[in-house]
Amino acid sequence: MDFLDRKIRKKATQTICHTSKEYEQKIDLILQQIKEDNSKFLSCKKKGFRLGYAICVLAMLAFISIPTTAAIDYVKMRMSYLDEKEQEKYQETVETTLPDTEAITYIRPFSMEEQQRYDKLMLEYEGKGVFPKGELLIVDTLENVDKKSVVYENRTRTLYLPDRSLTDEELLQIIDFYHKVDYSLQQSDIVRQEKEKQKKLEKALPSNEAILKEQAAQIAAYYIKAMFDVESNNVEVDYIETDISEEDGDYLCSYEDEECKYHVVLQSSTAKLTSIDMSMEDVDFYAKLATIDESIFISKAQEAKRLFYNIYGEYTEIISITCSYKKDENDNVPYGNVLYYLEFEDGTAGRFSYNVNHDVFWQMIYFPNYRDMRDAEKRGDIEIEKDRVYLDIE
Repeated sequence: MDFLDRKIRKKATQTICHTSKEYEQKIDLILQQIKEDNSKFLSCKKKGFRLGYAICVLAMLAFISIPTTAAIDYVKMRMSYLDEKEQEKYQETVETTLPDTEAITYIRPFSMEEQQRYDKLMLEYEGKGVFPKGELLIVDTLENVDKKSVVYENRTRTLYLPDRSLTDEELLQIIDFYHKVDYSLQQSDIVRQEKEKQKKLEKALPSNEAILKEQAAQIAAYYIKAMFDVESNNVEVDYIETDISEEDGDYLCSYEDEECKYHVVLQSSTAKLTSIDMSMEDVDFYAKLATIDESIFISKAQEAKRLFYNIYGEYTEIISITCSYKKDENDNVPYGNVLYYLEFEDGTAGRFSYNVNHDVFWQMIYFPNYRDMRDAEKRGDIEIEKDRVYLDIE
């Protein structure tokens, strides 16, 4: 493994490319390239044995020095199809191993002919979007596993290679495996950073005490940035009494720039977000009906999901996403707004309002009894509006 060690040292400070499936994913890539500028990707900065593992991934991805500048988008697009469960699977290739195991080992080295094809396939994987048809088999232990094909054992971090020449498909699966492991490790670090950011925000609030107006202004600015990507200075804060108790009111936080007005409502005792919205002069988000196009409505759910993560952090689990809109006799949306309910684990939800005519998410309201409401509708305890349509997105 002297050769591998040299590659580890050589590649340790380089940035790994992110990562499609066959033809449809390549089309997605072309469309995205038109919209996006060149992206910079996170360096693989790990600690402890995770660092050693990630550096090893870098080295194994580059048995020879291969320029990847033109291939970044292919790898990025492929990795974007990994969902949370798949990422967890690849993270476990690091986290469920023996404590004394530092890096991936091979049961045997590549032959010279295999190494040459590996290098060629690496170029095609990253530069042309040539991907395997299947995935590398990953097992916790090799007991009762047929070793006639390539197998990765989590427990020992060992790649078992059969005593024959590997096929191109098997070599591509190994290349694909390294990319997915490294991407999943980077994503887990992003989640950790989001958790730390949220903890810092929570620590800034006094426990069991009403937050101060100055703190409310800072928190409101955070949410305005998360929802509308607007930097807000000098947020104005007013205290509003509620019907429940004079001591348990809300903070109405307002900010205005040249184009829009922004409003954030926070619970004064907890700083929890109750609602956030924007308004524009001479624009009424309820004034005009819109044409129904469910393909657009479904695609916009991803944007609602992105906003949800911006507000609540990427580590927050979404149980379900439901799209809802009213439908008149002419197949139009009467007021031009489509609603997206993103459900938390505890049955509450954030409701995002999307205006079709202006192509903008302009409001988010926190719903504390969302699951109870939907269950009551299913039981018939609450009558569903006959002109309302629900689409279960996720």
